[in-house]
Amino acid sequence: MAWNSTVTDMHTFNCVITVTEIYHQQYEVGGKNIVYNIKFNVTGTDTDGSGNNYTLQNEMLAFNPSSVDTSSDSFIDIENITDDIARGWVEDFFANNNNLDAAFTNLLYGPPDPE
Repeated sequence: MAWNSTVTDMHTFNCVITVTEIYHQQYEVGGKNIVYNIKFNVTGTDTDGSGNNYTLQNEMLAFNPSSVDTSSDSFIDIENITDDIARGWVEDFFANNNNLDAAFTNLLYGPPDPE
């Protein structure tokens, strides 16, 4: 089935994520500061060779503070959080789905035709 009259199928995009802000708050247990959300921009460029791209601005990924284990070996203190680490968390969030491909296809080429 065609995506719509303009596009035959959902496209794939190379995405570049740029972290704009990392918000943190003091966690009451242990008094450590934890990241509770990350604001970012993401630019998707179509891999079809057209060079078509679109930038989503001021997107946000939020974390549940009560699910953070500050005693875990994998916990990173706020002073050690870099944009690269935060970008990795955003990339990990999108790694197992095609939400960005669907979003950029919709934005650039229009939504799918109703069935």
